[in-house]
Amino acid sequence: ELPKCTAGKFVLQTAIISLSALLLTLPVSIFVFGYISTVGVVTNLLISLPVTFCMSIASVAVVLNLFCPVAAKPLFYILEIAVKYVNSVINYFGSRNYFVLRLSDGFGFVAILLIAILFWIMLSCKRKADMLKLKEMNNKVVSERGSMRQWRLFLKRR
Repeated sequence: ELPKCTAGKFVLQTAIISLSALLLTLPVSIFVFGYISTVGVVTNLLISLPVTFCMSIASVAVVLNLFCPVAAKPLFYILEIAVKYVNSVINYFGSRNYFVLRLSDGFGFVAILLIAILFWIMLSCKRKADMLKLKEMNNKVVSERGSMRQWRLFLKRR
């Protein structure tokens, strides 16, 4: 269950999306680059909101610049500050050797196996949840003593 506060929900959703993207692209990252980032989730948490902000402000600033360049100038200044922040976070985390985990190509096959196991577990949990819902529905029908069935029989007779 996600937290009720919007800040907690945002952080949790961003972390889940980042972790999912990291896990599902793991084999390709290993084969192509030979390493994975150990701080990708943290970096995404730090820049997700500012990047969204930058995209929104840039859209407004470009349209406003067409009609009134003087009014768009402060927006471009704000955008410049936000972009500098995003670039500094990316440069800081991207320039540190200890923030990456170098792996051999053989680990790519292990990553594919781990992803397959993860999908199998997810499908198993989904099937279990569906079976529990089905059992709950059957219990409800039994507790109602087949009243729906009696109603259908009544309608067929007419």
